[in-house]
Amino acid sequence: MEQAVAIRAPAKINLGLSVLGKRGDGYHNIRTLFQAVSLSDELKFWPAKEGIELICQGDEKIPSDQENIVWKAARLIMSSYCIPGGVRILIHKRIPLAAGLGGGSSDAAATLRGLTELFHLHLTTDELMAMGKQLGADVPFFLLGHPCALGEGIGAELTPMPPLPDSWIIILNPGFPILTQWVYTKTSLLLTKKSNHINMVQFFLKEHNLSQIGYHLHNDLEAVVIERYPVVAELKNRLFSAGAVGAAMSGSGASVFGIFADRPLAEQAFNLMREEGSGWKVFLTQPLGNTNQLTFYREDGEGRWK
Repeated sequence: MEQAVAIRAPAKINLGLSVLGKRGDGYHNIRTLFQAVSLSDELKFWPAKEGIELICQGDEKIPSDQENIVWKAARLIMSSYCIPGGVRILIHKRIPLAAGLGGGSSDAAATLRGLTELFHLHLTTDELMAMGKQLGADVPFFLLGHPCALGEGIGAELTPMPPLPDSWIIILNPGFPILTQWVYTKTSLLLTKKSNHINMVQFFLKEHNLSQIGYHLHNDLEAVVIERYPVVAELKNRLFSAGAVGAAMSGSGASVFGIFADRPLAEQAFNLMREEGSGWKVFLTQPLGNTNQLTFYREDGEGRWK
């Protein structure tokens, strides 16, 4: 019986996001602070005789062909290293799609790491990050091995940062996807001079001052999304009303997160929002600390994971 590898792929939130200008390649230069959280997908990998087979479980349904970034990641690593045969991939999807939480990018990173482990490729982090950048701007963060990082350029130039202090995070997703390209196209650069907020968050991360981090959360893309989808502002207001020390939209939306210093308060808010939400997806999660290295499990000969 062939052994298999399983790996968890965490979501991320953006503690700050400033859009600095448009590039000649169509991307935008940004400054952002990524923080990995415990909300995650799980992927399992088995060797196969041929081809790339994707199977999806969970609430979020995704394509199972070459349109899927996981398929592209598998194809990239298998063709780059001339791996014979194929691979079977099972994705248990929990992170909402096109939600500003990096679910697809994290799954792609998990695929690169998972296949490296499965096929004993012994690739370095730098080699994996170079491959990840070919797949998407956020993929290298999930390969870096640090739970919090400053992202510059298109977001792939990374500097490790201290993670968020111990806290609880509620993520609210209104239940509809938003295309990242549309948000960036509509963003006015005249409104994006907020890099000072990121500087302040960086400072208070080092000081482990959660309330000041919450005060300085900022996302330049919020205004564009809220103009078309006012529910995003409503979700932010609900998080503040429930006692969050700070709240912001993550990435290009439409997910919004709130940071809570107190676990009972966070759990109370979580239960209330689950009851009140009309089609909302509500997650209670925590920031990852020390490392966001994706956790491996290897199947033994009797089908047990260890």
